[in-house]
Amino acid sequence: MRLRRVYDPSIMMKLARFDATVEGDCAIWCLSTLLGISYEKIINASAHFDRNGGLSGLTIPKMMQISESLGFRLRRSESVNLESDTGILVHTISRRAVWHVAVLKRGQLLDMFGDGLTIWDADVYITSKHAKVSEILILADQKREIE
Repeated sequence: MRLRRVYDPSIMMKLARFDATVEGDCAIWCLSTLLGISYEKIINASAHFDRNGGLSGLTIPKMMQISESLGFRLRRSESVNLESDTGILVHTISRRAVWHVAVLKRGQLLDMFGDGLTIWDADVYITSKHAKVSEILILADQKREIE
């Protein structure tokens, strides 16, 4: 019996590399990490939908289009369970009053902002950043075979 290797981001995630010199690439990084696709492939796909290749930020519809173009369907959910959901958490941080995205993985929040990656307990992040959660983008089909 041969076991199939399946990529399921709720169980295991590959952390995407990031370019700390680019401030607006949180959406690119989140898509790369959630989908398990290289950062460069996400930027290349983004170029078809955004003239800056997503490096100056992306709207939620553009993130969904990019994902779809790579064979993944994201669905939006306004109902967010910080402890059990896995996806891209869309939120605002009150001090900056700008939209931001980070990867939520079953109680842990992975945030790529500024000069590095930080990993938080999701509830602590929301409280300490004074964040207001808007929605989560979840893979419509969470499992796929590893390439």
